[in-house]
Amino acid sequence: MNVPARVSALGLLVALGAGCPPKAPPEEPAAVVVDPLVLLAQAQREPAPGPSAASFDLRVRTPDQNIAAQGALVVVPPAKFRVEVRGPIGGPQLVVVSDGEGLRAWVAADNALLVAPDADARIRAYTGDEAGLDALASLLLGRLPALDRPPLFQPTVPPSFRWPGPGQSHLDATLDSRTAHLVALSLADEAGAALLEADVAGAAWPTRLEVRIPTKGIVAELAFGEWRPATPSDAAFVLAPAGATTRPLEIGGPPPAAPVAPGG
Repeated sequence: MNVPARVSALGLLVALGAGCPPKAPPEEPAAVVVDPLVLLAQAQREPAPGPSAASFDLRVRTPDQNIAAQGALVVVPPAKFRVEVRGPIGGPQLVVVSDGEGLRAWVAADNALLVAPDADARIRAYTGDEAGLDALASLLLGRLPALDRPPLFQPTVPPSFRWPGPGQSHLDATLDSRTAHLVALSLADEAGAALLEADVAGAAWPTRLEVRIPTKGIVAELAFGEWRPATPSDAAFVLAPAGATTRPLEIGGPPPAAPVAPGG
């Protein structure tokens, strides 16, 4: 598998998996919640799951490639995760790690280490400091990230909520009316351009996930195997391959400009 080195941080996160998980026993449907404020409160009340892991199959489409792979991931809420993507044979071809503050991604084909030490701050700049890398970790788990500021309600079916940031930037979340888990999540920059769009399927845990990076023309279709508890060490969220060439890992466009104080 040949994964391009010059892909944005969010574009790399697209490469997180797709395929056919083992069939799970049917789940009892939860009661439908019709009041959007009650639904939001239900999502916010639910405790974050403990450290969790799953295997996956992956299909990623880019403007010049169609990639199929397998891999595994582990997520430790609120904002740590490690994703390893493998080709048909051999070791990992792509490893993406979040330590809660920064993102690091290793591309085996080039032995390139892409780094964004300020990834959490960059994402928070687009959400009015409401959510950062925790939004990506929560997306992998199919949960709403912990968002304290009241959102704007959007009259959609199922219910959708918006947390605006500077300019036209915003974080949108759509919740399942039965479970209050994520159905969709999107992030836009100050100009309103979509940096990340994602759709989630599954009740208790995600079974399928589609992630799109419109600015890069990247689409990843994901399907997970069985989710299970995990006990990763802190070393799982450190990535320092020997001899790798270090490059910047891009997240969106230039960082939003800081407001200028009067007379400054």
